[in-house]
Amino acid sequence: MYTDASNIGIGASLHQTQTDGTVRPIAYASRKLIAAEIDYCTSDKEALAVVYGFDKFHHYVHFSCTELHTDHRALITALKSEDPRGRIARHNSALHAYEYTVKHIKSIDNGLTNALPRDFIDDEGDVREMNIITRIQGSPKRTIRKMGKLDVLASDTGEFDYSDNDSLSDEN
Repeated sequence: MYTDASNIGIGASLHQTQTDGTVRPIAYASRKLIAAEIDYCTSDKEALAVVYGFDKFHHYVHFSCTELHTDHRALITALKSEDPRGRIARHNSALHAYEYTVKHIKSIDNGLTNALPRDFIDDEGDVREMNIITRIQGSPKRTIRKMGKLDVLASDTGEFDYSDNDSLSDEN
């Protein structure tokens, strides 16, 4: 998981390292800071982003060891503190439910996560659509047919014909 904070918002992104070493994104989340949070110091905002990330991606990270990446070096010390104080103590308490390690990265290596707290999707109206396109490896025709047969909802509706159909070409 990668997290970041700005003066207006917090963001987190969840990634998975594949067997070949490539890192693939799974999910992104961000939100605007409320009025009280805007006055937090940088470390508190960064810690808030971590708690937000674990909360948002709970169903992915609970019961697994998560590698947390942050570009805020002071946060690493704060999260490892034996005797934390104030907000950091509350954030540490919320994070006790998770098993994680923390690694420092350069801001430039924080990629899209750096942009999330600066250009967030406001839950109260500023809704934008994000399309993630993945190239289907192999024959798209066979893959679509195979996945369609496995799709319980689509196969029950009877709206889709997965037989040999010329409209599903093997062109990429």
